[in-house]
Amino acid sequence: MTDRIEATLAPDIDPAWAEEFVLEARLRDVPGNRIGDALGEVNAHCRDAGESAAEAFGDPIAYARTVAAQSTPVTVPWLSTFGPTLVQVVGVVLTLSGVGTWVTGRPLVVTWGMAGAIVLLCAGVAGLGMLLGRALGAIVRRPILAPIVGGLSAAAIAAAVFAMLLIEAPIGELPFALVLCVGVAVLVVGIAWEIGVARSGALDDPITAPGAEVAPRPRRVPWVSLGALGWVAIGAIVIVLFGGR
Repeated sequence: MTDRIEATLAPDIDPAWAEEFVLEARLRDVPGNRIGDALGEVNAHCRDAGESAAEAFGDPIAYARTVAAQSTPVTVPWLSTFGPTLVQVVGVVLTLSGVGTWVTGRPLVVTWGMAGAIVLLCAGVAGLGMLLGRALGAIVRRPILAPIVGGLSAAAIAAAVFAMLLIEAPIGELPFALVLCVGVAVLVVGIAWEIGVARSGALDDPITAPGAEVAPRPRRVPWVSLGALGWVAIGAIVIVLFGGR
């Protein structure tokens, strides 16, 4: 993870020490330029004094916590982080609902359960993202926790959404063309938003040395968008094959 960082910012210290320091600093939202600055300071001291990083600065996790306490944490833009995902969730649900109404040949009966399920699904996705974000340190150090926490949380969300769908009190009816067009439009907006955030670098915080130019970042793969399109494709195929038309 830190090979390039060690080669450029801290070539004279133990790579394992640097890796643990960087990981803990990242988990504590230390800005990338401050991490680079601290690595440079550690490297310069070790090079000049002939000491190891562990001898001079102690445990890397403890030192990272000290640096974090003296730094202003990076503020993650909530809207840019979760907004595209939530919009795409709504787009997928509406698009597949539109496909379903087309297959059955009947208008979509919108119920309070459907409306509540969409709201609950979006809240669940956002909550799951924040939960995993807060538990990131434990998950990184104990990877087995990721499928456990993620799986249980996803199951709870799915159960709550299913329970909501049992509420059949109607709100009104919508034709398939309207539902399908709105769903596709919302999905396109979510995909464009994710790509725009990736290109803007709003979520990037590279580790750099003081005064160094920031190297161009590799283009992010829009995994959420690819996943949304995959769900739409698979869902549409299943609905067409087994939807009864």
